[in-house]
Amino acid sequence: MAKFTKYDQEMLEIIRDPVKWAEHHLGEKPRWYQEQILRHPHHRKVLRCGRRIGKCIEETQRIINPETGEYETVGELFAKQKDGGSTPLLTLNENYLLENSEAFYIEDNGVKESFAVITKHGARVILTGNHPVLTVDGWKEVDALRIGESIATPKALPVYGQKQVDKHKLRILAYMLAAGRFNKDSISFQARYEGVREAFVDSCEALNVRTYRERHKKATVYLMDFSRFEFYQEIQEKKIPSFIYELDQEHLAFFLGSLYSAGGWFFAGRICEIGYATKNQRFALDLKHLLLRFGIQANLLQKEMNGSIYYHLMVYHRTSILLFLEHIATGERNYTEIKNRALEMRSSEPTLPKETWRYIEEERLAKGMKKSDVVGNGNRRYRTEKGISYSNARTYAENLQSAMLHDLVNSDVLWEEVVDIVSIGQRQTYDVFVPETHNLVVEDILVHNTWTMCAHMLWVAFTCNGGTKLKKGAICVVATPYDNQARLIFDQLKTFIEGNPVLQESIKSITKNPYVIEFKNGSVIRLFTAGTRSGAEGGSLRGQAADYQFLFSWSLRWSKRCLNC
Repeated sequence: MAKFTKYDQEMLEIIRDPVKWAEHHLGEKPRWYQEQILRHPHHRKVLRCGRRIGKCIEETQRIINPETGEYETVGELFAKQKDGGSTPLLTLNENYLLENSEAFYIEDNGVKESFAVITKHGARVILTGNHPVLTVDGWKEVDALRIGESIATPKALPVYGQKQVDKHKLRILAYMLAAGRFNKDSISFQARYEGVREAFVDSCEALNVRTYRERHKKATVYLMDFSRFEFYQEIQEKKIPSFIYELDQEHLAFFLGSLYSAGGWFFAGRICEIGYATKNQRFALDLKHLLLRFGIQANLLQKEMNGSIYYHLMVYHRTSILLFLEHIATGERNYTEIKNRALEMRSSEPTLPKETWRYIEEERLAKGMKKSDVVGNGNRRYRTEKGISYSNARTYAENLQSAMLHDLVNSDVLWEEVVDIVSIGQRQTYDVFVPETHNLVVEDILVHNTWTMCAHMLWVAFTCNGGTKLKKGAICVVATPYDNQARLIFDQLKTFIEGNPVLQESIKSITKNPYVIEFKNGSVIRLFTAGTRSGAEGGSLRGQAADYQFLFSWSLRWSKRCLNC
């Protein structure tokens, strides 16, 4: 018998070792925790890792509380976390709709290299490289994200608190944040409009804040003993106080309206715009977030003027301008011209990323439809190199009877292009565990592992390692609570297979309804949905033979039921 060559020995090691197999066939070196999971020797094992192990959010990143409106950093939430307590937050369900949920707990995950993911319109979130964000192709880790890809951001965050604060205090706070000046010998307010100046003086008189004016500086109002004002420190630091996020809708709108009355600008030319400029990037991001609570989409632009960096927050779109005029604009400024011009403008539609075409094409071929059947009558064209307007996508969803496309069009998500991914070095990070949906809104971006499970499944199926009936291949059964999770795993498996010719050659068939992947060696991967919300489909798991069972993101209630299957 011929001896094994060095190459034969290397290949045998690869087949026996799931870590080496994954690196060789899937093109990625597993992380430390993935190596431990893949190499664990026992066939019967329970690993509490869910889909978030090792995935971290940088400590200064903020999470909105949908019950109170509070906007606190993950570090602050960790510090005040009580045993057995929870943190209310916003999450995205399987239909791409935002809903209230809660973090079961927050863990300290130590100091790790972190990256700022920045979108075209200025949204920004800081995560570790292996933390996923949502793309049309599913949840994708920051390390695998490419410049030019689109990620999910909320269309609106209609969250308000219950707090009410004296409007005179809010006006002075807003005006001074927008146009207050702290000189060596004086504190003053620069009023560019007569109505704004009068409103400022009235509020000062109501609160016994003494003011005076100099004859040659009619636009300047000087303040005396202003250091005693309740929010003096925040004004000095040019910082939006934390209580602002907890205001009810009326008082939050009043604060924002006052801020723009004193420091914003409005232009009603060929293109309408509402703008606000500041040297403070954090202030601009805070203001962008607060506008989003009213459904107002704003673009954050960086400009250089006279050697200084300014951040311009711009509202361009007709719908957002009209929302601003309806909910936020105050009476100190005249908005008639911009309102009339905005009403004449055509509404610009958001678009779905061009990657959506791949799923449309899959459904079209599966249903035996022509391209013309998908686009329907009119001047629409099957142009896969461009994004899809919402109006066209609605037509395609109806013609295709596509549930996924329907959900995307009617979702609470806007897709923003990634323009930069920047390493910011080693930072303190935390892991936020969300039991049901495993995602949350952080800094106005949706953030969320299926990699380890998929790699293990493919290794088992391809090599038949671990199976009890090796001649017939290995059977892997996957159970998930929700269909979007099953689809996510299925899509990840397909991506791995399509990316490797050896794996492609090993496949006998792949079907999407039901989710089944058959191998030529007799191995099978089957995915099932437990149907925890509707009670449907859970019974289909009963009686399924399996060499390996993968129970994905299960809740305690579901696990008790499944143990009897």
